[in-house]
Amino acid sequence: MLTVLRVPTALLSVAALNVVAADWEPRLEAQQNTALIGVEGRDNRNASLVSVNRFVALAWTATVGKTTDVFFSVSRDGSPFDPPRQVNDRAGDALAGGEQPPRVLLSAGSGTTGPRVAIVWASHLGASAIRLARSANGGREFMPAESVSPPEATGHRGWPAAAADRAGNAHVVWLDHGHGSWLTARSTSLTTNASRSVGPARVAGGVCYCCKTAIAAGPRGTLYAAWRHVYPGNVRDIAVAVSRDAGATFEAPVRVSEDGWEINGCPDDGPAVAVDSSGTLHIAWPTVVDGSRKSIFYATSRDGRTFTPRREVPGLGSDSRAHPQIAASSDGRVAIVWDEQRDVALVEVQNGTFSKPVVLDDAETDATYPVATYAADGLVVAWNARRGERSSIGVRRVASSFSGGSPVTRARGRS
Repeated sequence: MLTVLRVPTALLSVAALNVVAADWEPRLEAQQNTALIGVEGRDNRNASLVSVNRFVALAWTATVGKTTDVFFSVSRDGSPFDPPRQVNDRAGDALAGGEQPPRVLLSAGSGTTGPRVAIVWASHLGASAIRLARSANGGREFMPAESVSPPEATGHRGWPAAAADRAGNAHVVWLDHGHGSWLTARSTSLTTNASRSVGPARVAGGVCYCCKTAIAAGPRGTLYAAWRHVYPGNVRDIAVAVSRDAGATFEAPVRVSEDGWEINGCPDDGPAVAVDSSGTLHIAWPTVVDGSRKSIFYATSRDGRTFTPRREVPGLGSDSRAHPQIAASSDGRVAIVWDEQRDVALVEVQNGTFSKPVVLDDAETDATYPVATYAADGLVVAWNARRGERSSIGVRRVASSFSGGSPVTRARGRS
């Protein structure tokens, strides 16, 4: 079932795709190697990352001229990432950015030769739409994409997010700007012969348009959708709506924290959510404090109705931190990543304690918009990596900050 929520290093050349890829050592004791993955001659950015056991899936966009396509690569059992495969069957139909990357999701069950895969992206060919492509064989082949947004919808839609639940159902969120700014929901199957569909149904109006959306699936049909909401006085705080019936209905939105960020415009910087093995919701988001300093905050909830008081995530020392993403492990750790002055930073949370922040990229790379996932053999982080005129997706395996093995402890400022 797919739920759709409308809110609003050595380089290896692969001749068939002109792919730029890099080998890397998966063992945790070898932390200094970063893979650079992309399609040569294109602008590679906007990564999404998810894992099931030791199967790690990466999606991103690669642009040349005005043509943007969606690509996919996978690492199996700690191996280097495969050469990328193009996902979209209509050339150039992807519309993407740092706050609206293509979203990859995996089923917990197996397809024919690996987990079932689905990738969701915003399209601008013809009518504005949210598109989805499925694979039953671990991403080796993708079925022709379909639109999951209603064909009769007016206005613009984008900023999708996606998650898969434990039953093998897929859930997607996006922003819809037809007749106002709305959050909407729908369900269908993750399998390639989907036959069940629920929705679409509007969840909330008055959403902040252009900030990323987020969704996470918990146990027993629980879903958490998060977005930046427009409250009275142009205050743009984070809201969460919970579904307890796999997306058929949603409860009234709850304000996570009264931050009071008043801005007459979209911050282009939304929330991120993850659910751990106990069913606890973890949420990270950016907001402005003291009138000018932008920071990252963190809270948790057991039921989606009440949240712990916000806690500021320790940073690298600047006054501008942005674009957080979050991941939860099976052993109780939570990773929060963000970009800060063109560095990618990481903090882990365990038993309510923050680790020291660390920097993951090198001094020669401009790094932005990180994403993270816990695989069975450790944390994997990806980000936009630019060196001069070359843009790639940087991918790195990271030792736990709580085990004494921090990846890089430098913290540098940039002008």
